[in-house]
Amino acid sequence: MKRLIALAAVAATAVCCFTACGDKKIDGTETVTLEDGHTIAVVTEEGGDVSRNERGDILIVETDENGKAVKDEDGNEVTKVAELNTAFVYGNRIEFKDYYLVIPDGWENEMSYADLIIKKTGTDEIIKVSLIENGKLDEKLSNTKTMLNTIKTNFPDSVITDEGIKIGEETCPYCSVFVPQGKNGKSQYIGYAFKEAPEGIYVFMITAEKDLGKDLGEVTEILGSVQYK
Repeated sequence: MKRLIALAAVAATAVCCFTACGDKKIDGTETVTLEDGHTIAVVTEEGGDVSRNERGDILIVETDENGKAVKDEDGNEVTKVAELNTAFVYGNRIEFKDYYLVIPDGWENEMSYADLIIKKTGTDEIIKVSLIENGKLDEKLSNTKTMLNTIKTNFPDSVITDEGIKIGEETCPYCSVFVPQGKNGKSQYIGYAFKEAPEGIYVFMITAEKDLGKDLGEVTEILGSVQYK
């Protein structure tokens, strides 16, 4: 976790600064110390909840080169949000610049740098969320199917699916392959769902060491809970 916060802070060294709304009152801050010794002050509201702007971004106090809080002409501390290039883990929530996910019960943060990744506790079941900002859905989908068919060629017993799944209220393209026994003697399931959005293409990759088949209930529930800013 310490490394994750440090990586997020590296991105925060090149930030887009926004003054908070005029009626935004800073009730407190939570100081996070980074591996390089620098700190950021996460703005908190009454009750300890993290303060966010209207888009849902975490607000932090802007500091000068000496680490002191920057204040406006009225003496109020100025806040800003980081334009993150890596995922940012705060509590049980993984944040990225355009979306976030609250880690559900029974799952944990596995790794979160440029992508959002969670793992079902005690299993090898993983969900990875990536955003491709420049790309076409048809092209990405075609390339993915080609890759899955290559796996099928190498492992003739593999089973391929190509159908849509429900993510929230939307039916999204979904394709997968299940390899009953790979080179390591273990079975492997890999599935990909795709969702178009104004900011790009969201790619959801699901991996497991068992055939999830059509039993994607929990996975689709988690994908449907991703919040877009």
